Amino acid sequence: NGVYKNLFKQTKATIKSIVPGAKVGGYDIENLLTENPDFIVRHLYANVCAGDYGSNQQKMDCANQMFMESDNYPIPVINSEYNFDWGNKDLLSQPITATWTALALINQIKNNYEMELFYSGTSNEPNRAYGMWGSTGNKFPIYNMKKIFTSINPKGSSIYKDKISNADFDVLAVNKQYITIINKKGTSNNLNLEIINSNKSKLRDLSTNIEIYMGNITNLNFNGFEVRFFELI
Repeated sequence: NGVYKNLFKQTKATIKSIVPGAKVGGYDIENLLTENPDFIVRHLYANVCAGDYGSNQQKMDCANQMFMESDNYPIPVINSEYNFDWGNKDLLSQPITATWTALALINQIKNNYEMELFYSGTSNEPNRAYGMWGSTGNKFPIYNMKKIFTSINPKGSSIYKDKISNADFDVLAVNKQYITIINKKGTSNNLNLEIINSNKSKLRDLSTNIEIYMGNITNLNFNGFEVRFFELI
């Protein structure tokens, strides 16, 4: 009914009159782009396009859809929330939440988004520590995933372009040394990995410490919704 758009228009005018260089943005509702915001804010919930009782696969597919939408905006986007499921707290302890978060982190890094990650149940259950461990102290899969992810993708890393011919996967390569790969499908899947312009001969799986000799193209097998971390050695 235009209430939000009118409020934004008035607020933007007031702020700009006081601080002309201020950046003012808002949520993309009521076709806000027509008011020329400086940025758009989005809350990305899997339930939006997968439904409250959608399958894990539907929610992963929904994540891809929402990020592609963010990529296509003509102005900067702030993804202020990225939530796997707002209703089922038991999902926090399942591996799918680690996969979902890894996908969020990769997109955040590669597309230079500003983003804060939320997990269902955290606001009312402080002992869940934002989805990384339970009240009994048991660490969830997301804890181990984030521990490795942050250690091999530190702030200031050089990101290398990757060409994804298999849409079932997402990849992040940094510092000519580390590779993060996500299988976005809930079934076993194979990826042919080609490393270009590298004098390294092996991949070390950082989760298992198993070393794999590389050929021109290395075939890797993934379990459903699996996140794997590799070091070139």
